[in-house]
Amino acid sequence: MLIKPALLLRRVFGFLVAAYFFFFAANDAYPMPYLVLDNDGAQAFPKRFRILKNNGLRAIGSGQFTHAQLLRIKNQINAPIIVVDLRKESHGFVAGMPISWFGFRNWANKNKLPDAVEEVQRKLLLDIKNKATIRVHTKLHKEFSGAIKPLETVWLQPREVASEEELVRALGLRYKRFYVTDHMAPDKLQVQAFEDFIKTVPADTWLYFHCRGGSGRTSTFMVLYEILRNGRKKTLEQILKHQMQRGGKDLSQFPAANHYKYVPAIERFKLIKEFYLHHS
Repeated sequence: MLIKPALLLRRVFGFLVAAYFFFFAANDAYPMPYLVLDNDGAQAFPKRFRILKNNGLRAIGSGQFTHAQLLRIKNQINAPIIVVDLRKESHGFVAGMPISWFGFRNWANKNKLPDAVEEVQRKLLLDIKNKATIRVHTKLHKEFSGAIKPLETVWLQPREVASEEELVRALGLRYKRFYVTDHMAPDKLQVQAFEDFIKTVPADTWLYFHCRGGSGRTSTFMVLYEILRNGRKKTLEQILKHQMQRGGKDLSQFPAANHYKYVPAIERFKLIKEFYLHHS
């Protein structure tokens, strides 16, 4: 039986699409990420910077900071601070400026365990430390599919290369990292680790939550933090509204159903609701 060309083409296309997604899922082989600048330091504070100090909360939230911005925040708060790093993607600092390896959907480390993430990041930072100059992309175009296209680049001399933990501790602050893939909910191990961590935080200590942009992951963990502190006194709707009014993301709103962020957003909100039910 002969197959019509149009039908054959559709079948071949469908097979290729399925093979593409199977390959990346099975082999953790997302396209090679680009080295990018996360923050140019043009503003006094990082993107989406906010402070919460009421009802038992001592929290700061934002996107990725520069060395100068973190020092300014430290001096403004003038109290013990733990920087809570929510980024699973590899990142660090060059001459006090934040850089990261940003690829397809920012998922380069999506299927890696924390120890593997740390090892990959260590090798990447060591690699740029040993180079005379590095090419850093300063502006990206993000396509609907999650693909990335660099638009502007600069060449830098990699002076003073450091991990975030090294930079934070050099300023006399404490550091804690939770490994959360961009746009996605934290897994159960990270959530439990966060609960255990919160129990150890002294009453006079501030938590400075951040991800790359200060939106999804930062808002998620600031909501979880407020649930742990005030879940028995506030409804989930009140907590979500409070976080949104202070500059966080409205986590109850989802992108279009055909967008790659849709399912992760649904799963993230489901986790938040279950977390609230468990702690209210």
